[in-house]
Parts: sequence; structure tokens; C-alpha cells
Amino acid sequence: RRLGGVAARRVRPSVAILGCGAVGEALAYQLGDHWEEARLRGRIGLWSRTRRHASRLARLLGRRWRYTRVELLESHAEALRASDTLLLCVSDAAVTPLAEQLAQACEDGTRSPVVLHTNGLLGADCMGALRRRGLSVGRLHPFLAVAAASPFVPSGSSFGIEGDARALRSAR
Repeated sequence: RRLGGVAARRVRPSVAILGCGAVGEALAYQLGDHWEEARLRGRIGLWSRTRRHASRLARLLGRRWRYTRVELLESHAEALRASDTLLLCVSDAAVTPLAEQLAQACEDGTRSPVVLHTNGLLGADCMGALRRRGLSVGRLHPFLAVAAASPFVPSGSSFGIEGDARALRSAR
């Protein structure tokens, strides 16, 4: 399709969710359902410290969608190479160490994804190691409690966002 003499390109979003607990699961459902509604052929990569959590979620999501592809990631470092946006859905204590591990895994000249964490207490500055490597960082925190028994974020829910300009665009 052409728009104003320029060929329109269909966006193919790619998001990696690192941490497949209640928040990671809820955001994966929200993202994939949104993409399905818009008929976007997106990709969600899943990684969790406990591989069986990521495997279980991948099985559930893989049966749910037609357009959205779900993949298990072998490592958090693979997420850097394979995704436009990384969502760190891990505990408070794990955000900074995971950001530091990701920064160490950054290779010069590779893609530069946006990295967002979902923690309500920590600001984007806790991911300074990634910022020093040139990545855009921010926070995307849901303003509601997410229960493991009900992993859905209600439509119209509010989120607190913070970060540099590129991270804010990605969070929106």
C-alpha cells in the first residue's frame, strides 16, 4: 500500500519479556491481544530465570494468537540481539543486576533496543549501566496490583512512565 507516494511499511514489533511471573504474563497477554486486534504480525520473546515459567507461558500464548509469534529465548543476552524493546519484569532486587548483565552482553555495533523495567519503586537511573552503553532506558509501571491468579491488565489501565525520549515513545 502506498501513502502519499511513499510505500507504507507495516510495523512488525518485537518485544522481549524478561521475567515471566504475574507482571510479565499480564503484559504479554496485553501486548499480544492488542497486536492481534490490530492484525500486527508481532513477536514476543520470553525469558525467565526459571525456564519452566517461560515455557508454560509460551505454550499458553502460542495457542491464543494467530498473528503474534511467541518464542522462548535461550538467554537474556539473546533478547538484546532479537528485540526492539525489552521489558524487565523482575523483582526489585533483580532489576539492577539484570541491567548490569545486559550491559555486559552488549556488543558494539549491534542493535540498540529500548529497555524498560516495571518496578514501581526504582527509577530509570537504576539501569545506568545500560544507559552508559548507549541504550535508551525507562520505567513502565502498572498502577494496579497484578495477581498471579488473574494475569490480565484491564483495558484502559494506567501506567507510570519515565525515561529518555525514545524510552517514553516505546512505553506509550
